[in-house]
Amino acid sequence: MKKQIILAIVACTLILGANVMANEISQQEMNAYTAIKYHVDFNAQTEKSKHDLVAEYQQTSLLANHLLQSEFKNDLEFNVAVRNLAVGMWSQKFMKNAQVDEKKLKELYAKEEPKTIPAYKLLNILVKDAHEADKIMKTLSAIHESDKKLLKFKELVKSESQDFMTRNSVDNVNSIEKNKLDPKIQAAIKDKKADDFFKVEVANIGIQILYIEEYRPQRKASFEESKELLTSLAKQELLKQEAQKILGNTK
Repeated sequence: MKKQIILAIVACTLILGANVMANEISQQEMNAYTAIKYHVDFNAQTEKSKHDLVAEYQQTSLLANHLLQSEFKNDLEFNVAVRNLAVGMWSQKFMKNAQVDEKKLKELYAKEEPKTIPAYKLLNILVKDAHEADKIMKTLSAIHESDKKLLKFKELVKSESQDFMTRNSVDNVNSIEKNKLDPKIQAAIKDKKADDFFKVEVANIGIQILYIEEYRPQRKASFEESKELLTSLAKQELLKQEAQKILGNTK
């Protein structure tokens, strides 16, 4: 664990190209350090926090400088970590700055024919054991009208569910894409449609009864819906081309 921490500190300092003597730390360096390590804006911190961050970075820089002058600079894992971090950061910056025109996106749209991911609006009741779950399932099975079944399910959420968060949000449920569901739910929900309900076991917690209030099946995505995905694909192509170009020039 200690070795991993040292690797992270030294690699981060190398990538930033810090002035290790600490007296010449720039605003840009501090912005980069806090963004990379803490994912926060240095300029948004209090004066005390800024002072503490600068002091921390000074120590980090001095430690990195010492390690780079020691035998540690030849450590295999350290050198692998630095290479991976360098490529990772270069890739992120390239993807962020790469520009893709509308024509390329439309070409990709025609080629890829992207589809939406099936999505569900699910209500759920969490109970502690199978007996309670079976009782609720029996109650729901006796209701054949969809609107009445939905109302009854919402009543049961508020009165029976052990999941207090869903009690308060039963009337404000967002859809969730199938691939983001728990694997057990994904398996159980297969071939189910709106107004269906089913149960799954939640290990060490209880039984979850789920009701499908709304189901959006897979379909061909519109160009606008696909833009984010298509842009990412186009930028990945550009990244691959740029990497091959660099590698070709280094042979």
